[in-house]
Amino acid sequence: MSQPGEQHPTLTNEQDPRRLFEPGGAEQWRQAAEQLLRKPLAEVDLTTPTPEGITLRPIYHPGETEPLPLGPPAVETDGDPWLVAQALPAEDPVELNRMLKHDLARGQNCLNLQLDPVTRWRGEMPPAAVRSGSGVRLPQMRDWLSLLDGIDLTATPLFIQAYSAGLPLTAFLLEACRERGIDYGRLQGAVECDPLGELARSGSLPLSLEQAWAEMTALEQWAATTVPGLLTIGVHTEMYHNAGGTAVTDLAFALATGIEYLRRLEERGLPVAQTAPRLLFSFGSGPHFYMEIAKLRAARLLWRQVVTGCGCDTDAAVMHLRAVTASWNLTVTDRHVNILRNTTAALAAVLGGCDSLQTGYYDTGQPQLALLDRRLARNLQLVLRHEAGLERVQDPAAGSYLIESLTHDLAEKAWSLFQEIERSGGMTAALQAGYPQSELDRLAAQRRRDIATGRYRLVGTSMHALAGEELTAAPTEPEPAETAPPRSDESAVPPWDAAEDELAYCRQAVTAGATLTELCRALLQPGQNPAVTPVAAFSAGTDFERIRRITQDLNAAETGVLMILLSDSAPLRARRGFVTGALQTGGFQISGELILDDEAELPAQYATAAERIVLLCGSDDDYTRELPRLGPLLKETRPAILLLLAGSPDSQEAVFRKAGIDHFLHRRTDLPQLFEALLAEPEAEA
Repeated sequence: MSQPGEQHPTLTNEQDPRRLFEPGGAEQWRQAAEQLLRKPLAEVDLTTPTPEGITLRPIYHPGETEPLPLGPPAVETDGDPWLVAQALPAEDPVELNRMLKHDLARGQNCLNLQLDPVTRWRGEMPPAAVRSGSGVRLPQMRDWLSLLDGIDLTATPLFIQAYSAGLPLTAFLLEACRERGIDYGRLQGAVECDPLGELARSGSLPLSLEQAWAEMTALEQWAATTVPGLLTIGVHTEMYHNAGGTAVTDLAFALATGIEYLRRLEERGLPVAQTAPRLLFSFGSGPHFYMEIAKLRAARLLWRQVVTGCGCDTDAAVMHLRAVTASWNLTVTDRHVNILRNTTAALAAVLGGCDSLQTGYYDTGQPQLALLDRRLARNLQLVLRHEAGLERVQDPAAGSYLIESLTHDLAEKAWSLFQEIERSGGMTAALQAGYPQSELDRLAAQRRRDIATGRYRLVGTSMHALAGEELTAAPTEPEPAETAPPRSDESAVPPWDAAEDELAYCRQAVTAGATLTELCRALLQPGQNPAVTPVAAFSAGTDFERIRRITQDLNAAETGVLMILLSDSAPLRARRGFVTGALQTGGFQISGELILDDEAELPAQYATAAERIVLLCGSDDDYTRELPRLGPLLKETRPAILLLLAGSPDSQEAVFRKAGIDHFLHRRTDLPQLFEALLAEPEAEA
C-alpha cells in the first residue's frame, strides 16, 4: 500500500483495464455455456415461455431485435418525482380526513380517493357483482366538507376514481371548494370518468352509455378551459390485470378504451388534440419484474402511435400514467411476503416510468387498515425515492438489451390485439360480446393450473409454506352502506332542462341541499343501461388457502403423514425435501419416519401407527424392485391407509396402482387436487 505523499503509478496502454475485458459475442457465450453444460445447446432448452406468448432467452445481445422507434422517455416530467398516491379505503369521511392528514405529513403527497360502491354508483345500491372493496361514502355535502377539512387542495393533487359518477361528484367538489374558500381553478389531479371500466367491473351501469358520453363531454369541455390542471378521463386496467390479464391484454385493453373515449368525445365536438393529453391511464404492476417495466415503457410508445395516427402531433400524445401494485398475487398465508411482492411491483413501476404510484397493503384479510400496514406501504415508496435514489434518474431501464427487446415484443403483440378489438367494433362492442371476459377467464384458468402444478410458485403458499400457521376466517364481501333516505322536500332538485348547462345545474342543486341520489335521479335520461358479463377477479392463493383452512381444524392423525423410506441414501434427500415441503403447503406434516431395512418384514411400528396417509419414498429402482411385494403387504396390514408415492410413475403407473398406490406426489402434481383427494377419502370410504 502506498504511503501518504507517494506518487501513484500510472497504467500503461497495455495495462489499461479496459483492454482486459473485451466484450464477448453470442458465439463466445454459446461456447462457454456448452462447456459448462457438457452438451450442445441444441439439446438443452434454456428458454422460458411467458403468459404473454413471449419466450425469454437466457442472455440478450445487441442487434438481436429490430431497433425500437425513437419515442418519448419513459418518464415525462419536469424533474419532479412520481406522486405517492396511496388510497386509504376508509368508509367514513371524518376518519379518512384524519388518516389523510396523518399520512400527508409523513410522505404521501396527493389524495387518491377510492369511492364506496354506492357513491360510485351515483348514490344507488349497486348489483351484487360490484359489491367488493371499500371506499369513502360521499352521499351529501356535509361529507365532502368533512373530508376536505383542513386540506389545502391548491398544494395537494386530488384524484377521484369516479368511474360513471364524474359529473355529479365534480359539482359536489366545486361547491365544497367554494365553502372552504379554495380556488378550484388551481386544482391539480383528476376526476376519473371511466364508464367502460365500471361496466367491466360490475357488469352494468347506472345510466345509459349515451348519457355517460354526454356527461364526459360536458365535464371535459368545462375543465379543459376552467381547470386545466384537472384531468377528467380515466382508463383503468387494474381490474383486467387482477382478473388474469397479461402485459399484452393490459396494453391492448387500455388502448382500445382510450381510443373509444377519444372518438366519443370527438363525435360531440371535442377535438382529439384537446382530449388525448387529458386521459389518465392506470395500470396494474405485477410480479414479473422485467415484463412490468417493459409494459409501462411500451404503453407510452403505443399511445403516441394511436394519437399521431389520429392526425395529432406528438405534443398531444403525452401519457399520464399511474401504476397500482397488483392484488391477484397477494396471499393470506405467510402474509408478510406480500410486503416483498409489493416492493418488486413498485420498483418495476418506478423503473417503467409511472407518474404516480399506489402501493398495496400486505394484510389482505384485515378489514380496517392498521397504522403499521399504511406506514409500510407508504415508506416503501419513500425508500425507493430517497434511499435508492430512483427519483434522480430518467428512464434508467433504457438501453438494457432485455428491456428493449421485451418493450419491442410487447408493443407488437399488444398492437396486434388492439387492432383485433378495433376490427370487432371497439372496446364497448368487445365487452358486450364477452371477448375480454372470456380471454381473461382463459388466462386465469391457465395461471391457476400453473400455480397448482408448480410452474408458477407462490413463496409461503405453494412453496416454503409456514408450517403451523393459523389462518383467519375467509374474508366476506362487504355490503355497501345504504345512502340516506330520499328527502321529502323535492323542490331542492328541480327538473333538469336539457338546454341547461349540466354542470351549472348540478352545482345549483348541490347548493340547494340535494343529495347525490337526488341529483343523479334528476339527471337520469331515458335510455337502455348496458349489461355485460363482469370481469371476475382472480386470487392466486385461493386453492391452497381453502385447503389450509380445512386442515388446520383437523387432528394430527388426519393431517399427519407417515413416511417409509425404502432406502436411506444421500440422493434421496432432494426427493424427501421436496415432498415434505409440498405436503406442508396443504397443512400436512411428516409426523413419523420408518426405514425399510429388512425386505422380509415391515417395521413393527407400522402396524400401530396412527397416521392414515403413508408416503413411500425411495429411488425409482427401489420402486420397481419393492413395490409389487411391499404395496399389498402395507394394505393388508392396514387396509384403511392411503398409499402416496414420492415421485412420478411415468410408464409404471398401472403397475404401481395394482400394487396399491393411491396417489403420486411429484413436481408436476396438481397439489390442491391431490389434497382434496386426501381429504375426501374418509368420507368416500364411509
